[in-house]
Order: sequence, then C-alpha cells, then structure tokens
Amino acid sequence: MDDLEKKKLAERNDKIIEYVMSEVESKCKDSVDLIGIGGSFCSGDIYENSDLDLVIIVNDDSARVLNKCFIVGDVGFDIYTQNWSNFEEMAKYHNPYVTKLIDLKIVYKNGDEVVERYMSLQQKLNENMRNNALVMLSIREHFKEVLRAYREILSAQNISIGYRNLADMIVGVEYILYMANKSYVSRGVKRIPEEIGNMEILPEGFMDKYLDITNCTTLEEIREKASAFMDCIEEFLSENRNDYAESTQEEEKEEEKLEITVDDLTGTYEEIYSNWRNKIHHAVQINSRYLSFMVMAACQKFYDEMAERYDIPEIDLIGKYNPDDLAGNAYHFDYALNEWGKLYDRFNKRIEKVDSVEELMEK
Repeated sequence: MDDLEKKKLAERNDKIIEYVMSEVESKCKDSVDLIGIGGSFCSGDIYENSDLDLVIIVNDDSARVLNKCFIVGDVGFDIYTQNWSNFEEMAKYHNPYVTKLIDLKIVYKNGDEVVERYMSLQQKLNENMRNNALVMLSIREHFKEVLRAYREILSAQNISIGYRNLADMIVGVEYILYMANKSYVSRGVKRIPEEIGNMEILPEGFMDKYLDITNCTTLEEIREKASAFMDCIEEFLSENRNDYAESTQEEEKEEEKLEITVDDLTGTYEEIYSNWRNKIHHAVQINSRYLSFMVMAACQKFYDEMAERYDIPEIDLIGKYNPDDLAGNAYHFDYALNEWGKLYDRFNKRIEKVDSVEELMEK
C-alpha cells in the first residue's frame, strides 16, 4: 500500500474518532474512561479495506448509546463499548485473544487513574501468562473442546456438520499452541498460521497437517485429516493426557425459540459485514484457504447462534465451502449475507450504509 492510500485511511480514521468523541461529549462523557486504537491500525498490518478497531472502556451502561454498526463505502465498522469486567476477564488469560490488553494506542483518557487501572490489568495478564499452573488449566479446557469437536466429526451425517466441527477443532488447537508458547494473537486471524509457524514449541510435523487441514472436499477427507490432527495434538499433550481427556458431555436443554424483533436484528447485518465480508474477499486476493474457511466458519457460528435463539430460517454457509474455489466461497458469503438482509426487509429496516464519514456525521 502506498503512502497516499495510508494517508487517506488515517484521515478516515481521524474523522471516525472525531465522530465518536462528539457522541461521547454530547451523550455520555462521564461514562467513558478510555478509548484506544487496537487491531491492524495499532500493529500496522493494514490493507485498503482495513477497518478501525476502537476499544472503548466504560464505567456504566449509559454509554451503550455509543454502540453502533455502520458501513462506509465498502468497509464495515462496529463500535461497541466494553466494561472493565471484560478486561478483568481478559487478564485471566483463558484464551489468547488478549491483544486489546497488550497492544493499544490510547487516544482518550478520563484521567490518569484509568490508565493506571488499565496498566495494572496488563501487568496481571503478563503474570498469568507466566503462571504454568493457570495456563495448563486453560489448555485442558481447550483440549476438551477439541475432543468434543473431533467426536462430532466422527459421527457427522453431512459435510456441513463436519466443517463446523473441523473449524472448532482448529480454533481449539490454535488456542492450545498459543498458550503453550505463552503468546497471544497479535495480528488478527489471517496471520495466525504465520504466527504459529514461528513458535518455538510445536508438535512434530504439525505445520504440514495444519496448513493442509482446510483442504477437504468430502466428509471422509475431513475425518481423515481431523484424525491425523488429533493424533498430533494428543501426542503433544501426552504427558498430561489423562487430565486433558476428561469427558465434557453435558445434557443439552432445548429452549423454545423466540420471535425475532427489529431490536434483535438492529446492527447484525452491519456487524457481519464489518467482521467478515472484506476478510472473505481478501482471502481471494491473497489466495488463503485458511482465511476463507475460518471466516466462513466464524460467520456460520453467528448464523447458528441466532437460529438457535430465534425462530428464523437457518443459513448453511459453511456447507458451500470449497478449498479449490475461494472466489466461489466469497460469492456464497455474499449470497448468505443477502439472505440475512431479507430479515431487515421484514421490518422495513434500513441498512446503515453511507458513502463517507462526513455523511455519517451529518445524520
């Protein structure tokens, strides 16, 4: 990316921050403690469709008025506030997604004491990352999820279920390896294979299996590759195998589905767009099966969770995954997103999409 394009993105970000700060000033100034820039614009790993990851820490619920999802041009943005409890939980290091407590460029603070509070949680996180006993407990929990997903693959009746659980296996193994290396996901999902490849502690022969695991086109292939993957991680954890392999089967209680409302839907289309749409198309540009698969799987989890809670049509996105047609995967993603948009039509709900930040600020 050339300097001119970077300058345009920086100017866009400044305008969005200006917009957020005006909302804070007029609606909930006393409720916002800290605002920082995380994600790619903190790490510097950006491209033309990178969105702005704003971290907003608040001290009461009145700041929820800041929560907003919108699309500017072809880039989606989701602005969500987080309570201090979210960062206290992050400091426990139960999983490697803790970058917001490590890499953050602070652009607003409501006094020095809030920065001190943030730094104290950062220190606690660093201590917990070095605490072998705590790390081993978390690794054990992630292995239980890997084992559950593997069992589901073995009993799966269709490729869609196979893909869903394969993604869960991959994520669980990634968590285990990050934590075994006392590390964290520092540059987003597309860089995970690169970060894992540079780790000091890895199972023997792991990377070949890992980089090939999303290259499955049949349920039989999924089972074959998942079994090899499982053998690899079990051998890696063999010294504590009995502890890791504890049963996690729980009785599932089926709850009556709710009728979805416009409030339940508001922001969901924009959130899907912000979180995953540009990533699925970026996977085509960089020819990454891994990114294409993991984006489809993550979005599928969102669709599944909504369908479990609300009486709405189910969307099967992951079942359309094809490792040999990344452009086709992007097409199916957009088709599914369009289907989700039809729920907005049910309530005559308009998608929050503008052509410029200035237009957003004028609304």
